[in-house]
Amino acid sequence: MPASSPHAGADSQSDAGHGWVFASHLSRHVRHLADATGTPWRVLAHLAGVPSSTVATMVTPGRPRARIRTRDAQRLLRLTPETVWSAEHTMVAAAATVNRIQALRQAGHPHRRIADYLNLSDHELRPLAAGEQNWCTLMVKLRAQAACEAHNLWWSEADDHED
Repeated sequence: MPASSPHAGADSQSDAGHGWVFASHLSRHVRHLADATGTPWRVLAHLAGVPSSTVATMVTPGRPRARIRTRDAQRLLRLTPETVWSAEHTMVAAAATVNRIQALRQAGHPHRRIADYLNLSDHELRPLAAGEQNWCTLMVKLRAQAACEAHNLWWSEADDHED
């Protein structure tokens, strides 16, 4: 690939996901997707399986990230409005989400704010927070992960493994 290509890697291992690509077009992609779907960038990072720190440096004001790993770029480019829609309709086990809700509560976050983080009504959050639901959507789970991460509740992540 020519060096002037926006996908040009910095090393010869780009096929293995270890190369680097320019981040400018990916930053626009993530911002557009966040605006189009109403999904925060941190949630999109979790959905893509990309470190939030990588996406944060792409979308927050200041000195933008110039390059990201090829693997992360591929994962971000796979995100579409349909991917987000699918996450909003895919059911997953709720135990990890209930634990994260409890972590947010213990850290002093009020019920209404947690509902906002998860994009749920008070009525929808109550049975989930009480552990009365065995299932929630993947999007609710990702929003709970993102909320805990944003509030430095890292220990709440240990209850399940994410790619």
